[in-house]
Amino acid sequence: MSQPAVRTRSLVKEFEKGRRTIWQRLRREPDRRERFRAVDGIDLEVEPGEIFGVLGPNGAGKTTTLKMLSTLLEPTSEQARGLVLAGL
Repeated sequence: MSQPAVRTRSLVKEFEKGRRTIWQRLRREPDRRERFRAVDGIDLEVEPGEIFGVLGPNGAGKTTTLKMLSTLLEPTSEQARGLVLAGL
């Protein structure tokens, strides 16, 4: 059995809603932004030579997932650091 080309376990990405203003930063106010999960626990395994697609409604996290797989975006979850991109 060969090594998977892509493997993720419990892939998670969280973002903060809104922005901190310059006045909040200057006053050293605590960051009160709400966090939300764009991707919540994806398990994915793709074998070398296999073709796969990502389907879902708008806002489901498809682009965020692909950005994490291509290393353009860092995952929030520590477990996702086991991401393997081999043989590509």
